[in-house]
Amino acid sequence: MPADHHLANLRLGLLLRGRRAGARLLGLLLRGRRAGAQGIGGASMMLGMAPRAPIFVLAHRGGRAPSADGSSAEVRENTEAAFRRARRAGADGVELDVRQTADGELVVVHDVDLPGVGPVHTVRSWELPPWVPSLDAALDACGDGVVDIEIKNAPTEPGFDPDQRVAHQVVALLANRAGLAYRAGHGSGDLAPTGGTRPRQHWLVTSFWPDTLAATAGAITANAVGPEWLPDLGLLVHPAFDALDLLDRAADLGCTVLLPHWSRTTEGLVERAADAGLAVVAWTVNGPDEVRTAARAGALGVIADDVTAAVAVRDGR
Repeated sequence: MPADHHLANLRLGLLLRGRRAGARLLGLLLRGRRAGAQGIGGASMMLGMAPRAPIFVLAHRGGRAPSADGSSAEVRENTEAAFRRARRAGADGVELDVRQTADGELVVVHDVDLPGVGPVHTVRSWELPPWVPSLDAALDACGDGVVDIEIKNAPTEPGFDPDQRVAHQVVALLANRAGLAYRAGHGSGDLAPTGGTRPRQHWLVTSFWPDTLAATAGAITANAVGPEWLPDLGLLVHPAFDALDLLDRAADLGCTVLLPHWSRTTEGLVERAADAGLAVVAWTVNGPDEVRTAARAGALGVIADDVTAAVAVRDGR
């Protein structure tokens, strides 16, 4: 991954962690960027940010991009191959979906039902097709950078989990990975990868269901390992709802990110979100014009299907 992409990943991590530090750094930096300022106390310069800094690109379920051989061969979404391909194509990170199997395994799959298999929550992990990865394996495949882990748990779906077991398991897994990384460090604050198999990552746990995020926040408190490596939270907003009406709800849940549909992402929303200490990441963009719309509004990032097109816009090509 080019050095500037590593810088972009670092910048995102620092931005999202600013609110945890209690300094409202996130909102200040976002407002300063739109105003063309050098930053509050030079903070934007320290983070390598110019006004209207390039937008972050997260590959939606791994997105679409050329394969390693340069071909456009199809790769299944939400697979290890898709995540590796997205990072090779220049994505700053990936978005993936998590569900729980009947035997309690966290697996990466979007739909409730897998054709020829059945509802995921009724199937044991060893009965799934081999291309369905565990969350742990998927995170390894994502490499360094940002991973948006969307917990699929809606009251309208079969297998709804009112006890929020998935949220607790996700945080426990991340805490375990962060703990392994911490124990492998070589000094205070130095979180090195473990044995070369645990890449440095910035985690963002998202959901459309507020109760899932509330449970995630509680689990984060219970599984604290190193505050700089705990996941951020993001509230996904269905386009049928007005994201402006959910800003206070997102902040009360402890979110640092609001994720509206790209068509609902406006400069007014981004400004109001910044006032609430929230960054805006728009979903799901399907072409360069949609990426530009989100970028003009001041969104910090986009979740994109067409990774190549989104990266080109990000890089000014």
